[in-house]
Amino acid sequence: MADGCEWVNFYGVTCFHNCGSVESAAEEMDMTALEARFGKSNSDPVFHYILSWQSHESPRPEQIYDSVRHTLKALGLSSHQYVSAVHTDTDNLHVHIAVNRVHPKTGYINDLSFSKEKLSRACRELELRHGFSPDNGCWVHAPGNRIVRRTSAERDRLNAWRRGKKQTLKEYIADTAIAGLREKPVSDWLSLHRRLAKDGLYLAVHDGEFMVMDGWERSRAGVALSTFGPSWNGQKLAQKFGEYLPVPQDIFSQVGTPGRYDPDAEVMTERPVRVSETENLHQYACRHFSQRLPELARAGHLESTLAVHHVLAEAGLWLTKQHGHLVICDGYDHNQTPVRADSVWPLLTLTNLESLEGGWQPVPTDIFRQV
Repeated sequence: MADGCEWVNFYGVTCFHNCGSVESAAEEMDMTALEARFGKSNSDPVFHYILSWQSHESPRPEQIYDSVRHTLKALGLSSHQYVSAVHTDTDNLHVHIAVNRVHPKTGYINDLSFSKEKLSRACRELELRHGFSPDNGCWVHAPGNRIVRRTSAERDRLNAWRRGKKQTLKEYIADTAIAGLREKPVSDWLSLHRRLAKDGLYLAVHDGEFMVMDGWERSRAGVALSTFGPSWNGQKLAQKFGEYLPVPQDIFSQVGTPGRYDPDAEVMTERPVRVSETENLHQYACRHFSQRLPELARAGHLESTLAVHHVLAEAGLWLTKQHGHLVICDGYDHNQTPVRADSVWPLLTLTNLESLEGGWQPVPTDIFRQV
């Protein structure tokens, strides 16, 4: 491969590595650690982690390889010895990566500080690059293809959703005003006051600290603005907005009908599903075929593999074999990650298509001209 790594099939398992061979990799890593001048440590020199995809996804080998290399780079281990093995025998395709923390030339050992945070951000970057389904982590997606750090307030809010607790004022502020300010930042004090007022909130100064207060219930204890992240402390805001401008007396009349915090309102008992900004391939395929394919099969219109190919091609999709099962691909955007066909319709499997008239047949090269 271009970067000096090798892609091999080892007893039926796809492996990527940059060692002499898969068989000698463990011995090579041990030798590197033993000879290291600065790698003296009682801890295991080999670091192991797993990258896993959601059950409906079936990434191509080159996407898996890029994911491995990208995460190694994020950890500062791109030039270290490693071996990775792709497992396709479970519901979720995943890859195991074992990498030597000791550099093969310098002998320095990587202590992998903040490895969880680095891997989380790298995974969000890969989701944007390859169109993988977004997952959870300490880094999350934000509008405009941005990746932002999930704050403690957001983590608290997620925990509240999981436990079914009532929403606190802090969580209300994070979910409304702070979320809105992150999506559409403001550039002056008046705009900040107006944005808070839209949700029935206002800013007050107590003992030199900015507090977010409830405009409907002014006796309720406020929340320090700085609890929503270091960018919200008084010094940072003064640098950004200039000298503090007090809240106008008529601020709530400037924003129409303001929102209101209700401490007794019901909150969701489980975490809400994130809706992506654009429809992904799995959502598109399910919308078109999760009901239509069973109906066509019952009507006797799917008697051959070619008939299945024709139906999928009408929606710009095509079917192929990958990792031992069928996957649906986008005929117009080859960068889209293929999705498992049985996640769209459980009967869309290789075994079932082989039982049709003529058995399994690869998609014709001119399928889109045929339809």
